[in-house]
Amino acid sequence: MAYGTQSAGQDTYATVIAEASNHARYRFINARTKRAPDGTRYDALLTWDGGKTEVRIDGDTDTVVFKLPGAVQGPIQPKNATAGQQYYYLTVNAW
Repeated sequence: MAYGTQSAGQDTYATVIAEASNHARYRFINARTKRAPDGTRYDALLTWDGGKTEVRIDGDTDTVVFKLPGAVQGPIQPKNATAGQQYYYLTVNAW
């Protein structure tokens, strides 16, 4: 299992879980964001293939678990769903 966090979003992809080593592969991801201290809720986009496939993580969600379309080595990368609207405190687990 791999774990990563990012306290605030950005408009370009940033790696929260590095590429798996030793031929490890991820088959599931769970992710969540929190509501910002000022009450705003912004969504994140998560990718595992450099942006070819994106999954939306709604702002201020409980954990979302999804099965990947195959064995993925990573890296796992998030970005803001809408430019300039930074999601708040994203956590990601992959296994």
